[in-house]
Formats: sequence, structure tokens, C-alpha cells
Amino acid sequence: MQKVTIIHQSRLSNAPSIAEALADVVTQHGAKAIVYSTWNELLGDDVTDKTDLAITVGGDGTLLRMARIMAVQNVPVIGVNMGRIGFTTELSAEEAVEKLPLFLEGQGWIEERTMLSATMGDYSGNALNEVVISRNGPARIVHCVIRINDQIITSYRGDGALIASATGSTGYSLSNGGPVLEPESTAIIVKPINPHVSLNTPLIVDDDATINVHVLTDHGATLTLDGNEDENLMTDSDIYIKRSNLKARFLRLRSKDYFYTVAANLLSRAVPVPTNTNNP
Repeated sequence: MQKVTIIHQSRLSNAPSIAEALADVVTQHGAKAIVYSTWNELLGDDVTDKTDLAITVGGDGTLLRMARIMAVQNVPVIGVNMGRIGFTTELSAEEAVEKLPLFLEGQGWIEERTMLSATMGDYSGNALNEVVISRNGPARIVHCVIRINDQIITSYRGDGALIASATGSTGYSLSNGGPVLEPESTAIIVKPINPHVSLNTPLIVDDDATINVHVLTDHGATLTLDGNEDENLMTDSDIYIKRSNLKARFLRLRSKDYFYTVAANLLSRAVPVPTNTNNP
């Protein structure tokens, strides 16, 4: 291993010091470590300059964004959790410095995750979690016609549509009533968002399916990939979503009972009631 890229979420107070400590470990093992504090720094550098391993110090959002970038280069990513839940991160902040040498010495295994591709005219993008078509404004609705392999499945007015991967099944899809899929699953979740008098059941489709969302709206809508890449939609927009040719690769150290981890995370991260809340 010759080069390791580390990016930390600069808004988290301990993240910079942990990132620097990890960089020291990398250097001690004879590799070059490059530390970025913001995405602008990373994207402004030569991202195509080959790296052997990427490490994120932050939450799931930081890890997912790095995983999308590194999927183009087929580079594995390790996530150090500084956030709230950490479904996809591998190490806690407390154990990161201790465990990193094991990865650098060749231990661990690669977990591949299915990604989604979304195309609309000349636009194309990849998502690891989900593709979301959403309304513009709280008092607006969007009319969605969903086709799977050219067959109309549903037509409705509501808040939009959500198409998620297995990785995304523990994100927005879960909060919207979707199922949790095993991480190795290549299936795709299709879920209307708050439809008015229509199908509200999530559908699970094969990984070779092509999902088409046709948007009809007088007020515009928004296409969002993994929560941070937005495109404006006008009426009669057609978005095509299918499994991407890219795969995200996560470097793991230990095997986990995935559904136990999901349950433990959800139970331990329940939002407490504020102490200053007055009873009605």
C-alpha cells in the first residue's frame, strides 16, 4: 500500500485530530498519507491520482460521498464513525488508531455494495443510497407515473418518488416505510412518497430492472442523489434509474450480524425527549 487518502468532517470537533493521528499511523507503515479537511480541497486536487485506500472520519454521509468518488477508481473505503448512527462505517472513533494497522498489514475483507445510476437527457449521475424525485415547496404536489421495464405500475399525486439500493434501505427509505435489505442484496426498492389515494406499498424489483419516473408538475420538482446532488425537473421530465456499473467497496475487519446491528443502532440512537418540553 503506497498512498492513503483521508478526509474528515471539519465541523466535528475531534475529527481533525483523529484524521492526523490516522495519517501518522499510515506514515509509520511506510505509506503516503494525504489529509483533506473539506470536499472542496479533495475535489480541487487531482482525484484521478491513484490512491490505494480511502478513510473517512465523520458520519454515514461523509463515507457515502467518498465511496461514490472512489467507486470510479475501484478503491476501498474505511469509515470511522463520528456521527449519530453509522450504519456503513466500520470503526468507532475510539478504536480507529488501534485497528488501522491491521488493514495496512493486509487484514480485512472487501464488501461490495450495489449503486444506482440515474439519467435524464444529457444528465447522468450515480447514487449509493437513493435517487429521490421530490416536490418543490410545502404546498406543492408532483404527479409521478412509475414504469418498471416499460410497464406502468402506478400513477399518483404526492410528494414524489424514492428509489433506493440495499445500502439506502436504512436511510430515507426506512423512514418512509420501506423495508431493510441485506447489504449484499442487489435488489432495488421503489417507493412512492406520501401518495394521495394510490399505492403506498414499497416494491422490491430485480437488479436488472429499469425504473422510469415520468414527472408532471406545474411548479417544478427536484431530482436528488444521495441527498446532495440536485437537478431541477420540469413537467414531462423522464428519469431512468437502474443498477449502476459501479460498485462501492468497503473494507471490513470483522463480520457482523447485520440485522442485529441495524436494530441496535436504531434503539440506541432514539431521539430523547427534550427536558424542557412542557406537557400539554
